[in-house]
Amino acid sequence: MMLKLRLKQLRFKEQKNLNSSNLYLYRSITSYIQHSELSESEKEEILQQIIDMMLQAQTEKKPMELIIGDDYQEFCKSIIEEYKIGRASCRERVS
Repeated sequence: MMLKLRLKQLRFKEQKNLNSSNLYLYRSITSYIQHSELSESEKEEILQQIIDMMLQAQTEKKPMELIIGDDYQEFCKSIIEEYKIGRASCRERVS
């Protein structure tokens, strides 16, 4: 619980470093991920990883399309699916 809260606080602080177009994209991604069926901790983990990637790309002056692609919703869907597959494979190992 504390880790989730810390990640959320860090994420809000870091998003202030995004330029306006990247912040808009990040907020769109955040909304999409927040409405998924993933656990709250998975959502925070994903969003932290995405903001880290976006900030690094922005610092290196790389276009976000290199990170996100042309469709942020497809990007989000693929990440959500990866987490679901990972979760299922963990359950299989435990069983």
